[in-house]
Amino acid sequence: MSITTTEVSEAKEILQKFILWLRSQGRTEQTCRRYMNYVRRYLEYCLRRKLDWKEPKKNIIRDYLLWELRSKSTPDSLYPLVKALQRFYEFLGVRIRIKAPKRAQKLPEFLTEEEIRRLLEVARQFSYRDYAILRLLYVTGMRVGEYEKLEKEDFNLEERYVIIYGKGRKERIVYFDEATANVLRNVDLENVLGLSSRHIQRIIKKYALKAGISKKVTPHILRHSRATHLLKRKVDIRTIQTLLGHSSIRSTERYLHIIREDLQKAAEVLFD
Repeated sequence: MSITTTEVSEAKEILQKFILWLRSQGRTEQTCRRYMNYVRRYLEYCLRRKLDWKEPKKNIIRDYLLWELRSKSTPDSLYPLVKALQRFYEFLGVRIRIKAPKRAQKLPEFLTEEEIRRLLEVARQFSYRDYAILRLLYVTGMRVGEYEKLEKEDFNLEERYVIIYGKGRKERIVYFDEATANVLRNVDLENVLGLSSRHIQRIIKKYALKAGISKKVTPHILRHSRATHLLKRKVDIRTIQTLLGHSSIRSTERYLHIIREDLQKAAEVLFD
């Protein structure tokens, strides 16, 4: 069945209002775009089948998720889709329980400390500004979406800390070392800040290639690397949780699995 012009206009209008609402909730532009694309696909599915998306029954959403699975989606890929639908109906004020499928627990990927040194050194040789960006991302362990929101006024280089605004507008203070403070003092922060996540990703990819790192390197990999290195250096897991801005300790505990081999070696020492 064809979709009427009125239905298309109504769907476009609600999507625009939805993305404005997401922004007001402190979501990053990347998340806003991703959620809007998920919901647009869902609305198209409903409209083509003349289904009521405003007051949906559980079987409609269940059938939609099954349809997505048949369309070569995987159970893991359904998780962010379900999260988008949950937020969409929260925005509409419709009370409906949408259960997200359990995600397969993947261990976070990370760079070794030697690879981080190579990455930073190569960046320093080519562009001091880019070096400052990569060093700041790694040392603070911040999300790229949090980096996008940073302003010059958020930095205190004398006390060596930055105020980071995380998910749900949660604010946290993250300290950095004197060497990083000196790097930031020697660049124009206006040039370091205000970059999009895509721009930052291109910078990281460029220097990873120059450094001869074959792994896929992203802003989030730098974040994972920082957490892993701190844990290996026996920094308390609660401290790492605060640094990363995790609301639940369970999110931070994933990194314990990465250093399992080190923990096993430590256990063997006890019985020598």
